[in-house]
Amino acid sequence: MSIRFKKLLPAGSMILALAAPMVGHADPAKDLAVAGRALTFLENGPTGRAVLGVVFDPAKPGSVAEKNAIMAALGAGYAAGAVTLTGKAIEASAVGGASGVA
Repeated sequence: MSIRFKKLLPAGSMILALAAPMVGHADPAKDLAVAGRALTFLENGPTGRAVLGVVFDPAKPGSVAEKNAIMAALGAGYAAGAVTLTGKAIEASAVGGASGVA
């Protein structure tokens, strides 16, 4: 290992350690923007209103917080090209009986 690499290794490790917590938290608005853009590239893609199932575990506060963030980002409808995405919160235990969602 070169001396230069040995000097940079601790600094690089610290940068990664500081950045790691930021990587774990996704931005629901950005995720929806990416999903919406991807839908516009589909041949015969959806048009009109599409209901997304937002699955969460009510026993886990982190899951509920993520569900709330996604539902807030969707609001009354997230326009993405020819489709408007809306959300429906679904508890993880009820996924098997969920209907009317994508």
